[in-house]
Amino acid sequence: MKYIFIFFVSVTVCMAQNNPTKPKSKPVSISIAADAINYAGSDKEDTLDADGKDVLIAGNNNKLVLTGNANKLLVTGKDNDLEVASVKEITVSGNGNFVAWERSGNASGKPLVKDSGGYNNIGKKSGNALNKSEN
Repeated sequence: MKYIFIFFVSVTVCMAQNNPTKPKSKPVSISIAADAINYAGSDKEDTLDADGKDVLIAGNNNKLVLTGNANKLLVTGKDNDLEVASVKEITVSGNGNFVAWERSGNASGKPLVKDSGGYNNIGKKSGNALNKSEN
């Protein structure tokens, strides 16, 4: 019991030193290749060839189709509708995004998925669904 109390006190002190009214959120560390495809447009429909690269979607309210094999897909924007042919890793920190993947080069057949945003829908494309209203 003594050790638990000491740990609790040290955490409280650290939080009080940073900002006594609001605890800091933990930064998310994400690595993406320097030659990554960076899509920052908004309100567009587009097709991108991933060509074995990492892909960063920073725009909002886009409807995008990613062809080829993506290594990593990082979505920081919001309200995007994404269809991905093949991807190894999906990380979503934005909100209200829909990501439908078809396949993965991972041994499990599924991409590694990290979702730290809110109200996102990430999953295997079902049947002939083409967008979030049909899935």
